[in-house]
Amino acid sequence: MDRRLEERRPCSLDARLTGLKNGETAQGQITNIAKSGICLVSSLQLGQGEVVQVELADSKLFGNIAYCHPEANLFRSGVEVLQVQVGGAQLSRLLETILMDSGPVVPEPTAASGRVTAAGENPRQVPSEIHLG
Repeated sequence: MDRRLEERRPCSLDARLTGLKNGETAQGQITNIAKSGICLVSSLQLGQGEVVQVELADSKLFGNIAYCHPEANLFRSGVEVLQVQVGGAQLSRLLETILMDSGPVVPEPTAASGRVTAAGENPRQVPSEIHLG
C-alpha cells in the first residue's frame, strides 16, 4: 500500500548527487518527483537523514535522505526536499512548477551578493547563512 499523500510524477532527469557529510558525488537519474521529494538512482549509498545536494540543469535541491535501498548495482534514494535554488532554464521552471506548493523555493544568487535568500525572508535581506533543517 502506498502511504504517500502526494502525487508522484514519473520522470527521467539526469542529476548530480552530492552527500554533504563527506563530499562524495555521483551522476544519477531522478525517476519520480513530488511536491516534497524526489526519487533518485545513483551509485552512492547514503545514510538515512544525511544532507544532500542534487543538481539538475541550473537548479539545486537540498534535502535529507529518507531511504536508500540497493537496486541491482546501484542505490535508489528518496530525498525529502528542504530547499530549492531555481535557475532560469526551462527545465528549472518546470521543476519550480512541480515543487512550488511544497517548500521553500530560493532564487538564484545575485552577482552582487553571491548569496541566496532563505524561504520566507524579504529577498532584499540577505542571510549570513542558510540552515538546512
